Amino acid sequence: MKRPVPFIELRTDAFTQPTQEMIDVVTSLGYMHSDLARECPETEELESYGAELCGMEAGLLVPSGTMANLLGLMTQAAPGSEVIVEVEAHIYNRERGGIASIAGLVPRPIVGHHGVLRPEDVAPLLRSTGGDTARVTDPRWQWNVLISRTALVCIENAHNECGNRVWTPAQTRAICDLAHAVGGRVHIDGARIFNAAIALEVPVSALTSPADTVAIGIAKGLAAPVGALFCGTRETVERARIVRQMLGGAMHRPAWLSAAGLVALKKMPDQFRTDHRNARLLAEGLARIPGLGIDLEQVQTNTVLLEIVHPAWNADTLVAALAKEGVRIGARGERRCRLMTHHAVGEREIQTAVERIAKVMRSRP
Repeated sequence: MKRPVPFIELRTDAFTQPTQEMIDVVTSLGYMHSDLARECPETEELESYGAELCGMEAGLLVPSGTMANLLGLMTQAAPGSEVIVEVEAHIYNRERGGIASIAGLVPRPIVGHHGVLRPEDVAPLLRSTGGDTARVTDPRWQWNVLISRTALVCIENAHNECGNRVWTPAQTRAICDLAHAVGGRVHIDGARIFNAAIALEVPVSALTSPADTVAIGIAKGLAAPVGALFCGTRETVERARIVRQMLGGAMHRPAWLSAAGLVALKKMPDQFRTDHRNARLLAEGLARIPGLGIDLEQVQTNTVLLEIVHPAWNADTLVAALAKEGVRIGARGERRCRLMTHHAVGEREIQTAVERIAKVMRSRP
């Protein structure tokens, strides 16, 4: 028997539930083969299909987006080298320091424009032994041995901390061309890359193929129960397969995850159009509530950032009060909250949530 859901879940699309079609396909599976032995047809199909969508040669199933990002770091840059990241990037701020402690890389954070790294901001900080656009480190200089070289640039599309704003194909291509010109590589944290593609009305490959590797989340808005894909060249993915084993990410019988993941990739992206419309409805409703500040230009995908301007409230008190009203939102700082739509949140839930938030804001904490 299904457990009832006594609240409206707006904290994150990572809490959305698998669809009935995913559940049905999982329960219909018979014998499950070992992916560790490379015998699982469902996993092979998922990996191939994901790579095809990204315009890349091969893919690899991993348990989480964090591990997929680690594979990008560890296959594309040698320990001690430098990786450029946006200052608010998930890979830098919310993956428990794996960029340094596990991958052994030196992060160089750069302030982006709504999460987007612009060539004019990145170019002066690239450090290489050659190339017209980088700050060249002369190998004849006596202190040359002290300097870490820029091996990798990481971008995040859509950018989580900036309200899941998107990188356009042109912005992605510009950074990739810049990095490649000096022998560097580019990894994309694509936890919500399908949201970006739907928002821009372009294929996913338009946002990923200029890069060297990409991590795709399938367990957020796509609603698969677990997992992410790491995609790149066949050679890179084979290296990543070894690193995945070292990190403990290989799985003997992931057919259930892979079967559900295939449904996620094939059926769920179209749902994002509805999710994005609902996010806009939510933002417009919240903008009419006194005491709240909403930047409607930020709402490009399924995410709404809410600034609390009423002096009697802060993020913690508002989150707690709304939880009692059956609406769950997430605190993202002292006076900022985040709300995210997904397939379990329709127009009726949006209307109810707005009404309850307005009711709470009229009260006192």
